Amino acid sequence: MFSYRPPKDSCWGHAIHPRNTLKAIEKADRFFKCYFEPLKPEKLTLNLNPYLDKNNDVPNLKRKADELFGRPGRPESLDWVFPSEDYQRVMDFILAANIAVKLPADPIWLSFSCSLTWKAAALPHVESSEGFLGFPKATSASGIFTVNLRAGGRFMFPMGIAIPISPVEPASYDFLRRLSADAPFKMSPKHFQALLPNKKGTRVWKRPDGEIGARLKDVI
Repeated sequence: MFSYRPPKDSCWGHAIHPRNTLKAIEKADRFFKCYFEPLKPEKLTLNLNPYLDKNNDVPNLKRKADELFGRPGRPESLDWVFPSEDYQRVMDFILAANIAVKLPADPIWLSFSCSLTWKAAALPHVESSEGFLGFPKATSASGIFTVNLRAGGRFMFPMGIAIPISPVEPASYDFLRRLSADAPFKMSPKHFQALLPNKKGTRVWKRPDGEIGARLKDVI
């Protein structure tokens, strides 16, 4: 089993990638749908940002948002807060915006917090449980996952991301290659830990070296 956890001094997590917010939102949507069960976000907030909106996209986006979601509390407000069940409606609205944005213009922001649960079908299927060293193959990926999609935005997961795959199976590394390529942030092999036996046979989290470390560097 692996854990992906940046060090404590990286409390702000990973920057969104790509830097263009709309493209990052599209990539994040594909990533979540491919690898995780449907999200139940909290504090789901949509913001429209008129700063440097040279194409004048925001007034049209606000009109459409008012029609679809109703007007915010104040007529001049450009912020909407939604319950978790509206996540797909909000994402569909953003993806249907069909606007070409070049930085530093950044008209659409999206933020929320959630937990992540792996789709069983997304994980590599391994017949033997030997690679898990007796550790149960849990499906919870992250209990705290905070998303801030805007220019300079971040993905934050202070408890890390648990990845219930075997560190000895080749299929695990094919999976990690796809996962890192699809992630809307840049992963680094140095942030991985593996659940491995120590000299006494006790399972402990260790930064992998040797063959496991080399394989991680090859695929991430």
